[in-house]
Amino acid sequence: MDATEAVSAATRTRRWRISSSLVRHIGGQILETSAFVLIVLELSYSLLIAIAVARQYDLDLPLALPVMWFTALSMLNDSVPISLLFGTSLVFGRLIADREVMAYKSFGLSYLQILAPVLGLALGFTICGYFVNSYLVPHMRQERRDVGGLLVDQFRSLGKGYNRDFRFGNINLWILHHDGRRLDGIFLAPRYGQSGEDALVGKVDDLDPVSYPYCVYAERGRVLFADEVARATPAAGPRAELTPELRALGFSSSVERDTDGLSGDEIWIELEGVSFFWSDELHPGGTSSFFHRAFIGRHFVPFDPAGSRRRDPGRKELVSPRLGEEIARTRAEIARGELSGAGAESARSQLAKLEVEYHDRLSRTCAYFLFPMLAGLIALLLNSPNRLLPFFVAAAIVPAIYYGSATIGQLLGFAGWPAAVVMQIGNLVLVAGLLGGIVLLEKRLLR
Repeated sequence: MDATEAVSAATRTRRWRISSSLVRHIGGQILETSAFVLIVLELSYSLLIAIAVARQYDLDLPLALPVMWFTALSMLNDSVPISLLFGTSLVFGRLIADREVMAYKSFGLSYLQILAPVLGLALGFTICGYFVNSYLVPHMRQERRDVGGLLVDQFRSLGKGYNRDFRFGNINLWILHHDGRRLDGIFLAPRYGQSGEDALVGKVDDLDPVSYPYCVYAERGRVLFADEVARATPAAGPRAELTPELRALGFSSSVERDTDGLSGDEIWIELEGVSFFWSDELHPGGTSSFFHRAFIGRHFVPFDPAGSRRRDPGRKELVSPRLGEEIARTRAEIARGELSGAGAESARSQLAKLEVEYHDRLSRTCAYFLFPMLAGLIALLLNSPNRLLPFFVAAAIVPAIYYGSATIGQLLGFAGWPAAVVMQIGNLVLVAGLLGGIVLLEKRLLR
């Protein structure tokens, strides 16, 4: 071996040697910056959701704060790769602007060696990302929908107050005055239109029957929970007091339901001095619109605000093993040919949605690797003295390509295209860009 070959072999050996101090230095800075960005993203988004939930369900903001926890964890599948992209691009932008990368190069380090800390972080977060996307995020999505449980908690400690408005699905409950669970002046009406929300001010004359085909007024009432319902509803109770017209409207007394099977979260409101106002036709409004009135001495109205907690989870709320089981079961139903017509079409549509969700999770796991790697690569390719330029370029290019391709992939997947292919379009584009960037860096090194 001559001297030239020896120098070349030594250079290649030095280029692939990885310095542990370099890994700790660069990797530590990326972790610190990414953690700060992640906290800002999570707190900002979850606080906005908590405020929106508090306003929509008329909850006190401290009571809605638990939603922040579930919202924050359910957004980790997007927040972590974005924070890694921001952290990597900001750190590498500073390293290049402060000439630290030039110093590393002067000691014989290659661009790939400088990217090694990013590679290690990306691989570690990719492994974590699989469990986040497959288990944690679906579970948090299922917990996040339990806003009704917060309503239950609020009813358990109402205290004293005036003019309280609660929303249970499509029902508005307005209370003039409450002292603990004792209520005075109660209005109930369905929420069929947003215009009807402002009408619950305690004046029946102002209710619009197009939005409110019926309304209920009670002089007094009290809040009961599942353990109190059986004692408060004797067998020969309010059922005989309901008129046939009210039964036709869908009203029912508590004794017509199975009180033994009640959950601990179900709320019942016992009403006394009840007046039902309703119309069997739609009219433009006014006092004459309510043609019928029925007076009932005692009536029970059930609410189950936390019922969504007990319903079967949707595809986005299933952990990946259960999602895979659903895909296999749906495929088996289609393959057996037992479905026909609309049933078969519905099954194929459901299968497409399940497969899109499954492969979308795999795609998001890959983003944990690609986002930081591309951020570091873009910074090295730009080699700009402006420390913020890599951040803006990476933030403008990488998420746009990934999420734009993910949207297109979902549309194609729902239309029947193979989800395993269309949901990876963005990752394939980003991988091609990553490989092309590495080649450019190597060419720059050999110049």
